[in-house]
Amino acid sequence: MEVHYQRQGWFLDAAILYCQAVDSLNAALGEAPLSSRGLLAFREFLAEYAASPVFTSLKAASKECKSQLEGVRYCVQIRGARVEVRHYQGETDL
Repeated sequence: MEVHYQRQGWFLDAAILYCQAVDSLNAALGEAPLSSRGLLAFREFLAEYAASPVFTSLKAASKECKSQLEGVRYCVQIRGARVEVRHYQGETDL
């Protein structure tokens, strides 16, 4: 079960990195003095894609999911070979 959740976390991180890469490339191409028809067409395609509802919803959903996961707090107590995980109740983070 742990591998499943870890793999899901990797997919979430990959989606966030993908969105950042698309935004960075879109910004860089938007400022580039292009003259090639192919690159001009790609710049136009990328700008439309970056503004599309599909991409903007992926970006928003992945950021929101990451934000919610970062808000999860729990307490892990280790005593010898025994490990106890419980709800966070304001304990000091060591």
